[in-house]
This record gives sequence, structure tokens and C-alpha cells, in this order.
Amino acid sequence: MTVMDYGRVRWLVGQVGAAANGIHETRDPNGPPVSLVLGLPSGAYEPPREEGAPPVGTVPQAAFGNTMNGRYCHTTWQDTASEVATASGHLRVSLEADVARLDAVIHAFEKQDWDSADELCAASMRSGSLDVFNTHLDSQSADRRELQAGKAVDTLETSLAPTIFTGDFNTAHPPEVGRLIDDRWQIVSNDADDQPINTFHDRSIDKIYTTPGIVVTNPAVEVAGQPSDHDALLVELAVAPPWP
Repeated sequence: MTVMDYGRVRWLVGQVGAAANGIHETRDPNGPPVSLVLGLPSGAYEPPREEGAPPVGTVPQAAFGNTMNGRYCHTTWQDTASEVATASGHLRVSLEADVARLDAVIHAFEKQDWDSADELCAASMRSGSLDVFNTHLDSQSADRRELQAGKAVDTLETSLAPTIFTGDFNTAHPPEVGRLIDDRWQIVSNDADDQPINTFHDRSIDKIYTTPGIVVTNPAVEVAGQPSDHDALLVELAVAPPWP
């Protein structure tokens, strides 16, 4: 019989969260920011710095001494610092994803019997694939939107892989999606201030949702130019590696 020790898991969530917050990006002072995860553009997880302050983790050449060997060591250190920055980024994404995934595990065990929750979590947290779903709900009828959204959410709830759900929902408050939020999905189409983005005149009706284990590396922005009758949304995400 599966047994869940909620206290220990909640303690682990706190420890993992503290570790994630303790990691800072190292940047190459002589080049562009180092890409952190999955080949995405740089810029994620940069701690705030005062203007003119040296990048976190940089060491001046003078610290290695004014010799040929010192200059060689400084160059070698810079190369290593870039690799460390990339590795640190991977680690932080995994840690932040694990905070969300552990919270989802607690929720699953609280919601259903422990053996069923154990099977569900083992399958979903160890999946190495990625599911992406898109929808376009009715623009005229609220009743039809609710019916369509319900069918979409029914399908999404059967997915065991990390999942991204996008679409034109034709309403700022999509029906039935609250079921996903209750299951620890997150909305990732808000801006850096966690505010909805208007993509159709003054309406925020295009949304992006993800399951735990998918981390925002750069918040959503509006892309002008209207690829359709709406403006586009661009958000950069990283999918954490599956649990062993």
C-alpha cells in the first residue's frame, strides 16, 4: 500500500524552492548573455543588478596575476564560467519545475486514493514526451464555448505527458479551464507583471496553459503584426527532464 507523508513532501518543496532561488546566472563580460536552457535566448533568471555593476560571477584578469600563465588561467576560467552558467540554468529550471511537480503530487494524493495517485504521478512525472493542444472556441455562443471547452479539458485530463494548451478562447475567462487550474496547471500567457495581454483590440482572449514541470524562461509578450485578426503571443518555455 502506498503511504504519503505530506509533512516530508512539503518540507522537500521548501528545500527545493530555496535551492532554486539560490542559483544565479553567470555571464560572460566580453560577450552576449549565456543561453541557459534548451537553446533558448538568454535573459532568463538574471538577478537584478545596479547599473554599471559587474556581471554576477565575473572575475577581473588582474585577480589571476600579471603573467602569461595568469592570462591563460583567466581565459580558461572564462570558458569554464560559460559552461557553468549553462549548467546552472539547467539545474534551476529543473528545481523550479520540481517545486510545481511536487505540489501537483500532493494535490493528486489529496484528491484520490493513494494507490491511484501513485500510479498517475509515476506515469506523468516520468514521461519524456511533450503534448501540445490548440483550440478555437465559438465566437458567438457562450453555450457552445462551454461545450467545446469541456470536451477539450476532458481530453487534456487524460494526458500523462507534460502538456501545453493554447488557443483563441473568444472570452477573457474561458469556461471549464478552472478544472485545469484546480489540478495545478498554470497560465503562462500573462506578461512579466502577471497581467493578461490584449491580443484582439482591448480583449485578452488568447491564452496559453501548461502542466507542472514546464517553466517560463521569458514571460509572454505581444507580437504586433497580426498573423491573423489577432496579435500573436510569444512566451519562452523550458520542459524539465522527467523524473527517473
